[in-house]
Amino acid sequence: MDVIDLIEEGEKLYENGDTSTAKSKFLQASLLAPEDPQIYNRLGMLEMSRESPDKARFFYEKACTLAPEVARYHMRLGDSLQRLSSYEDAIRSYATSLDLEPRNAPASNNRGFANFNLNRWNEALRCYDESMKSDPTYAVAWYNYGYTLQLSGRLNDSKDYYQRAVDLDPSDKIAWNNLANVHYFAWICTSVPVVVLEVIALLAITKTPCFS
Repeated sequence: MDVIDLIEEGEKLYENGDTSTAKSKFLQASLLAPEDPQIYNRLGMLEMSRESPDKARFFYEKACTLAPEVARYHMRLGDSLQRLSSYEDAIRSYATSLDLEPRNAPASNNRGFANFNLNRWNEALRCYDESMKSDPTYAVAWYNYGYTLQLSGRLNDSKDYYQRAVDLDPSDKIAWNNLANVHYFAWICTSVPVVVLEVIALLAITKTPCFS
């Protein structure tokens, strides 16, 4: 088999769920074409699907080294680093990706998620805002913005963002639940004691921000 045949066979195996044999095909292809970054990108994606971000990082780093001008390789490297809780390194990879492709909604969103995990909520909001501006239909960023507002106690402000998220993705049950919670909280806030309200505000939060 030549490189193209190996890649095509690997992709078919991957689509059919046989990731072990697919990886073998991609590795054989990499021996024949060691300077092809797309092969390492495929290997990285395969390892991410197998919940092996450490191995994915290795392959994405090779893809980035061979093709530093390709934004998606840096974004995917950032994703693997984020899965490893290497948030600062992930943020740097997302920044490189966004330098190459500024209007990349998932990269901005994921950079926001990394900042959120470092408790930099204002920076997370800024990144989510960039994501929404890059793609106003990107529901994940609207949800994440609303969630971060909710977590910071700005429940009333979060409603519009949750509403937009469910308008864009009506199947998101968690967003619907959070939207219902903040509406319920707003309804009772004039009659329930403040201490109880603070507890309800925390209980109303049901899911952390979404990682693209």
